Amino acid sequence: MSLLEQSKMVELQLKSKGYFVLPYPKNLAVLAKQLEYSWMKFCSQEDSFKEIIPFGENGGYENKNKKGARDKKENFHITWDYKLPSYLYASPIEEELFSRARKLLSGIKSQISLVANITNEIFGKNKNPLDLGMLGYEGLVLRLLHYYPNFSLDNLLAHQHVDKGGWTYTLFESLPGLEVFWEGEWSSVAFDKGMLVFSGIQGQHFYESEIKALCHRVVIPNHLKNQNRYSAVLFNEFSKYPL
Repeated sequence: MSLLEQSKMVELQLKSKGYFVLPYPKNLAVLAKQLEYSWMKFCSQEDSFKEIIPFGENGGYENKNKKGARDKKENFHITWDYKLPSYLYASPIEEELFSRARKLLSGIKSQISLVANITNEIFGKNKNPLDLGMLGYEGLVLRLLHYYPNFSLDNLLAHQHVDKGGWTYTLFESLPGLEVFWEGEWSSVAFDKGMLVFSGIQGQHFYESEIKALCHRVVIPNHLKNQNRYSAVLFNEFSKYPL
């Protein structure tokens, strides 16, 4: 498919849904599946083992499955420069997780460049993604998420919000539940064999509101409330373009 054809398809999806689905190249689909498996293995460990990992500027682990927390989840942020503190020993499970995360961060750059070229074509920005810092590792933050089984009455796992960066890539989800707010109503989103891509606040500002930051949430279907939900998103911030 030519760049012009891809651009028309993406433009149609953005204008009608507020997001678009970018097909996975085969090698990247394999990396995403491997990362999902490694993340599930990490989450299966005892909380006391995981919670010794601090959360810092370049990433780290957080457990928000506490009394009074708004979203019952644990998450791990991984950047290219992320390393465990020197006083901690990385277990084989952690080494595998970090290795696969970096492989995905490296492998996804071609898709980020493609998105930049497509949106340049649509909106006439003619901006080199390198000039925005889109392709620098400093602008990429991988967030791995695990939502615990939810037995509340409203089925809400993640409250409604918009992201602050340029583009958000939803890489995988083990269960359905993602919903987006578009044209005054919530609608569920299903995607497979691809990445769901939408804009954050920085993207809306850069594209002068021709693209809107997409409000989204996660609502688990009733029949899946007793299951764990694993997912991953990649935040692509334009590191050389101010928020």
